[in-house]
Amino acid sequence: MRLVSSRPCFRQLSNFYADRCVHREPSSFSKSIIVTDGERKGAPHRFLTFGDAPPHSSVQGRVRLRNKSRPFDHSARCDYVNTMLGSSLCYTSILNHLSIDSLFQSDLKIASFGLGSGSIPDFFHRFTKASVEVVEIDPAVARVSETYFGFETSDRIRLHVRDANDWTLDNANRRDMDIIFVDIYNHEGLAMDALNQQMISTLPSLLSTDGIIISNVFSDIKNHNVVNQLLQKHLQHTHTLSVGTTHNVILTSFGCNESWTENNLDERGAVEKMKTETVTKQKLMRAAEAIAARGCIDFDIERVMQEALEDEFSFREE
Repeated sequence: MRLVSSRPCFRQLSNFYADRCVHREPSSFSKSIIVTDGERKGAPHRFLTFGDAPPHSSVQGRVRLRNKSRPFDHSARCDYVNTMLGSSLCYTSILNHLSIDSLFQSDLKIASFGLGSGSIPDFFHRFTKASVEVVEIDPAVARVSETYFGFETSDRIRLHVRDANDWTLDNANRRDMDIIFVDIYNHEGLAMDALNQQMISTLPSLLSTDGIIISNVFSDIKNHNVVNQLLQKHLQHTHTLSVGTTHNVILTSFGCNESWTENNLDERGAVEKMKTETVTKQKLMRAAEAIAARGCIDFDIERVMQEALEDEFSFREE
């Protein structure tokens, strides 16, 4: 699969139709926030879009509508979210030498930039013991996610309605985040004005020793290359996974987040080599199988690795 041209492209909206606009409100960042109910694969769903209603805009989030006791089922989350979640768990498990079962019981510290419909914090709250700091710049998105998609804060889920750049700078050098999700979009697509060099250069200082950054980007060659180069400048390793059902590309970045001087570059090289050799295709597949056995994520690691972008990282064999 090759990168497409630099024109904006949106997530495919196949297998569903939206027939009723439930809510629309103006946004200073995405023109308008729209909630639409419709049918997908024969079941009632709710969709979140920015700027315009589907099928004229990309789906930023979705849930299956259930009964009164559990009205919002986030297991129907978008495919790109499943890939972000699955990748984060696989890489974190391998880099920290933890089984998937142990990982689900660990008190991971996670930051998630971009709230959307709240599927990422919902997953970690329901299935793990992790704590999540959600950073969302748009108050309209926060209101809509809470009212129409069931997002809730708790002792383990905190919401910060503020600019992710400011939050990142305020938390620089904390070095305790195990996973950082970057999923910053507006009605035009990837918000490159927010995902800038200052922010990306600061993010590694938030990570724990074996922490990772999971970034959602369109398969737009210009934006993909810019984000990829910035991440590799600071974390050295970025693996690319494509989401076969959509135009999304998921970047998983890891490496040394320490401050290195000319006197210890050899040490840095040794650590980088060790981390590169730790992540193999077989280990990723075994971790993905353990996740699949839990039945909480629809994530086919073999497929997304097979569809990895050409000329990118070649997954190591054991």
